[in-house]
Amino acid sequence: MPKNNIDFGFLLTLKPVQIVKYFEEKGYKFSFDWYEIWQEEHNKVFTVAKAMCLDILQDIRGEVTKAIAEGTTLEEFQNNLKPTLQKKGWWGKKYMFDEEGNLKGVELGSPKRLQTIYETNLNVSYAKGNYNGMMDNAEDRPYWRYRAVIDPSTRDEHKELHNKVYRFDHPFWKTYYPPNDWGCRCTVDALTEEEVKAYGYKIESKMPDTDLMPPDEWAYNPAESAYEPDTKKYDKDLLGEYYKALDNE
Repeated sequence: MPKNNIDFGFLLTLKPVQIVKYFEEKGYKFSFDWYEIWQEEHNKVFTVAKAMCLDILQDIRGEVTKAIAEGTTLEEFQNNLKPTLQKKGWWGKKYMFDEEGNLKGVELGSPKRLQTIYETNLNVSYAKGNYNGMMDNAEDRPYWRYRAVIDPSTRDEHKELHNKVYRFDHPFWKTYYPPNDWGCRCTVDALTEEEVKAYGYKIESKMPDTDLMPPDEWAYNPAESAYEPDTKKYDKDLLGEYYKALDNE
């Protein structure tokens, strides 16, 4: 994973109320491994791998929500959570049984894990706010530009996607809308036809080469919320706001 120097301060300039609402409406889901919650399912449920107690998930989610709403820095996020997680025993290396009953040595809380949780959740929440705004304005700005951060930490695949322009409704965005990997710092800009011409961009029609595909767990649009979970798979007590919404329909 490349080094990340993500500045999430700009979250507060992109409809923060809507971004917080999107994050708060997620239900909870226990998972031993992040991959157990697959692609679009992450749009509806909040999970932290190996956080198998509801109070741990609630503690972590509360600090993520605070970071989105108030602009909490990574250092503040880590300092706020570390003593709470240590007190509850969710810190350092432990032995746990996985879903198949196998005893495994795992790492629970750590500064690096909290950094990953912080950056992944804030980055996806930012992407959601940006996506909603661009969809609302798609009639006037129908061309979307993939924009990578070009520096030594940037993946070669993301450099190749930099400045590629597709219409907002092109299938490209179903697979490549960022973030499309761990620690991805890429974003998307919405352009008018006049701006596309003025900057000399080419409007793409073909999908990129397959060697630019994101890893399977990120090969979807994390900013969309069309996915509806199969409610038979979940404990109703853990779905929180999702079930409140169902009850009010």
